[in-house]
Amino acid sequence: MTFTTKRMQIVLSADPDRVFKALTESKAVCAWFSEHAEIDLAAKQYDFWGKYTPTVPDRNTGKHTIVECVSGEVLAYRWLVCDHETQVTLLLHPQQQGTLLTLCHAADNEGSSTLGVGEDFWFLSLENLRRYLDGKPSDARVDF
Repeated sequence: MTFTTKRMQIVLSADPDRVFKALTESKAVCAWFSEHAEIDLAAKQYDFWGKYTPTVPDRNTGKHTIVECVSGEVLAYRWLVCDHETQVTLLLHPQQQGTLLTLCHAADNEGSSTLGVGEDFWFLSLENLRRYLDGKPSDARVDF
């Protein structure tokens, strides 16, 4: 099976531990990413849903399983997009003045068209994350 991957990077002014908290604490995720979030790392649950998330309008479709989680280093979860299994991986690399975050969103070739919307969505989401970490409003969101 062949996979297609969208890859993006952003430099954030916060250290990896602070970035990881912004990625994994439900209240923080709602501030920059989704309308609703219910995250439980111990239960491998990374649930998000609502009007700001493409293809995830309700609680039932917003359930995502954590594949890998290492505090301050990596968060990976599965995301069903348009009936295709995808995987989002967020890698945190320490830098002198913060963190380099690398995002990879992968799908098999049959689901690769589901990643087309992903590029704009992720660009906006990562910029909202940057603004959140900088203490600025991060309310530039699309109502899907």
